[in-house]
Amino acid sequence: MPSPCRLVELAARRLVLGVDVAAAKFESGQRIDDPAREREILRRVAERLAGAGAGQMLGVAFFRDQIAANKVVQRGLHARWRAHPREAPPRWRDLATEIRPE
Repeated sequence: MPSPCRLVELAARRLVLGVDVAAAKFESGQRIDDPAREREILRRVAERLAGAGAGQMLGVAFFRDQIAANKVVQRGLHARWRAHPREAPPRWRDLATEIRPE
């Protein structure tokens, strides 16, 4: 399991990517919530941490919280861009091929 400093670094990086995710979803009209994808991500995390005891539960909780935090970022940005369309990003990266691999 990564060190606490590395987890903070990863969490911050994921929140930064949340801006790109928000832009891609906003421009494409995709929904912010994707329960099937979220379940799959959490299933894979649990699978990778199988046998880690409490670490498995902590890992799944960490990723669940990351997903929730990113949805807060996305909802806030979407609300902002709907209220102020000129502030919406003029360009965005592709969610599937550019953002998610990161």
